[in-house]
Amino acid sequence: MVLRSAPLRGRHNQKALDADQDQDPFWDPPEDLFLGSAYVYLQPLAYGLDIDEAKMPVSNYRGVTIGHLQVQVCLCDQDGKPLAPGASDIEAPDDLLKRRVDILVRVSGAAQIDWLAEDSSRGTYVKYRFYTDNKMRHTRPVHNSDSPRYDYSKQFTIRSVSNKVARCSAASYICVLRGTNTCPLKSV
Repeated sequence: MVLRSAPLRGRHNQKALDADQDQDPFWDPPEDLFLGSAYVYLQPLAYGLDIDEAKMPVSNYRGVTIGHLQVQVCLCDQDGKPLAPGASDIEAPDDLLKRRVDILVRVSGAAQIDWLAEDSSRGTYVKYRFYTDNKMRHTRPVHNSDSPRYDYSKQFTIRSVSNKVARCSAASYICVLRGTNTCPLKSV
């Protein structure tokens, strides 16, 4: 019986390998990995100051720096254009109350990500939730680059700043770096 089952098993295994991944009940797509966090504290916005971090350290779950992000967060006008330095009349969190505030979040890129240096086919993206927003936002994944350029920007509008939002702006932060092994289809 054992001798007869070996060829059957071999044929079954080959069919399983040839089967489409959609029909395989045991196949799961590769999951994205948490690489690290970069804490972009938003307190300067409550005082009308921009945040421009060219080398924001990204730390893994052990607290080890694994690379850097380029992040800018600034006050902007309704069209998404950053305000000129000194153009804002906000000097304290109380100056935000009951007024419209537009904030621009930019993630330009990343540098010196150790995980990318190990395998060039890997990719990364940045995922975050702005404190006034209910959904997670993310950049597009960038593959085959050890210094990925995300060129991402998103404008957030707060129609009327409440006491709670003013307090949160002084204590909130954003940004998480994630890695992906799923490489986009290459054009042949």
